[in-house]
Amino acid sequence: MAIFSACALIAALITPFVITLVILRIMHKAGATGWQPVDLGEYIKFTLGTVAFTIGATLTDGTATGVIRDYYVTSGTFATNDAAGYIALDAVASGPFGAAAVITDGVGGSAYSNGTNVAVALQPGGRYDFVTENVFGGVEDIAMFFVNGEGDAWQFSRNDACLPMEHGVAANPTHVGTYRKHIMLGFDEGAFVFSQPGIPLGWSAILSAGQYGVGDKISGFKTLASAFLVLCESHTYVLYGTSKSTFELDEFEDQVGGVPWSIQTVSSTFFVNHSGIVDFKAVQEYGNFSDAAISERIRPYITGRVNN
Repeated sequence: MAIFSACALIAALITPFVITLVILRIMHKAGATGWQPVDLGEYIKFTLGTVAFTIGATLTDGTATGVIRDYYVTSGTFATNDAAGYIALDAVASGPFGAAAVITDGVGGSAYSNGTNVAVALQPGGRYDFVTENVFGGVEDIAMFFVNGEGDAWQFSRNDACLPMEHGVAANPTHVGTYRKHIMLGFDEGAFVFSQPGIPLGWSAILSAGQYGVGDKISGFKTLASAFLVLCESHTYVLYGTSKSTFELDEFEDQVGGVPWSIQTVSSTFFVNHSGIVDFKAVQEYGNFSDAAISERIRPYITGRVNN
């Protein structure tokens, strides 16, 4: 159990949310009495919403009930009677909810369910990648986004609401990042996708989400001062721009990439490849990966392990 405590300690330095668990798949969160396990609850999708829901109210379809932890609109608005999105639920009883039922919260909130309720379950195996960011714009609206290569991508936010990021790719993401209020998901299958800006649960191409094929396994992401680094196993790309209409993906280096999971920021951005430990800032300045390697004296040690 020491390894879980160590994970919690490290994560506590960077985020109020903590995943402690690759084997147990149990999320813990810091509380007044120490680390506490989090019940991830359930969720239901809604459509044709006419009146906004109230957090803490009880949602019902006339039979099933559940307490509303939170909700997010991904398209439409309540004002135009076409709001659609997700509701995070707690204490579901007498379920399941009907798949196309009128759902109300007793204080005015109203919509139709778009499918029945689903229990949140983290898939076993894989390796977890996390990023915490306020992409919503509200005060203290920080959320944690995570993937493990074995199941859905997830958003964990206020009131312990855990909701899936249904990105539309028939594969499981292995890497996650953020850039200009977009959530970025990377895949071993040679592509990365980005969400609608400020709407991590929104992945409609019509509403400014999108995808890039890079033809190489994604090794990691890193947000730079004015761009987004997409590191692949054998290529390096840099994404410029602020949104789908201005994004431009440049191939920074052909046939040279980085080792998966090696990209880190310590005053500058570093990663490991066959040249050794590379300082990306120096690469940008000098244009050569070999010249930017800062591990010349231990290159045999590093390259021997990279090649293995």
